[in-house]
Amino acid sequence: MKARKLKVLFLIEDGSYLYDNRVRREAICLHQAGAKVSVICPNSGKEPLRSVVDGVTVYRYPKPALGHRPICLELGHSARDPGITESRLEFAGTLTGLLEH
Repeated sequence: MKARKLKVLFLIEDGSYLYDNRVRREAICLHQAGAKVSVICPNSGKEPLRSVVDGVTVYRYPKPALGHRPICLELGHSARDPGITESRLEFAGTLTGLLEH
């Protein structure tokens, strides 16, 4: 019986993966151990929306303006809110589109 490859997802809500040394070390270590590692993080504005860094697939979303809720709360709230705004739908669509590639 073939063993399944471990899949790991890191969600960073407050900064770029490239500048989060703790998450980078963990992600690279897991990748080197054979896991498929993905990271979702805010885009600093200068990075591509999707890239592979040291074997780790990084998906970036537009960083929300100050004062907004964390992304995990925003997406959860948006899913339950019947008065969902167009910008939330656009953001969720962008994130979904990134994950499908």
